[in-house]
Amino acid sequence: MTELTKLAWRNLWRNRRRTLITLAAVALSVMLVQAFHNLSFGVYREMINAGVRAGSGHLAVYHRNYLPDQDEKLLWPAGDLPQRIAAIPGVVAALPRLYLAGLAQSSRESRGIVLTGVDPELEARFNPFLRHMVRGDPVEGARGHRVIVGERLLRELKLRPGQKLVITVQSRDGELRSELFRIGGVVRTHLREVDRTLVMAERHVVAGLSADRDAVHTLSILLANPKDDRRIGPRIENLIAGSDLRLVSWDEAMPNLANAIRLDYASQKFIFVIILLIVTI
Repeated sequence: MTELTKLAWRNLWRNRRRTLITLAAVALSVMLVQAFHNLSFGVYREMINAGVRAGSGHLAVYHRNYLPDQDEKLLWPAGDLPQRIAAIPGVVAALPRLYLAGLAQSSRESRGIVLTGVDPELEARFNPFLRHMVRGDPVEGARGHRVIVGERLLRELKLRPGQKLVITVQSRDGELRSELFRIGGVVRTHLREVDRTLVMAERHVVAGLSADRDAVHTLSILLANPKDDRRIGPRIENLIAGSDLRLVSWDEAMPNLANAIRLDYASQKFIFVIILLIVTI
């Protein structure tokens, strides 16, 4: 074996230029593959972080039948569950939210919107949409009968901050209910659908339009370390045991985001294989 090693070493340096070119090609390809791999995972981490804060959370509690059809009637009373979950070590926050499809009307225009009921103090701390406020305050802008709206929706309704709009939603019993709100803040997320449909208001006010004032669709649970979901998940399931509620992970709650990441990484791996194959040849 020693003789073969010596022979191989001598053969490597028989043609120094060829060997150095080959070594440089291998090193460069491995460096490129590793760099793109690390860059991709950094981008995915930021996508997930933004997605869970604006959407489902790392873990989410829903009515067990809500996710397939996202039926607005599947509301449930939050009670003290958000506080009990937030008290679990490793949980950063439990954000109660509800979502109602509705119609926003000004004196000149009307647009379909998603009326989102939130707790303003919590959302101001964690929701990335509220980092892009161009007018108003993220807490006071959604207090009482004030709402935070997307900038594109504001333009389409031909309104200005401080003016009023009427929002109509369907209540749990099927009746249409309308409420007058004042625009307290404007966000610009640069996401077309968000900027043209987002209307964020105080949760108890929104819930009062559909059912009781404590009703929610989801608890979005943010973790200090996303890898702790397997440790924290069973403790949350114990809190909701015996109810109609269900705990799900972010990738089940937001399949579009999860599938987009999987598809992108699959294409990245294909490119990695091509690069290594070329170098090998």
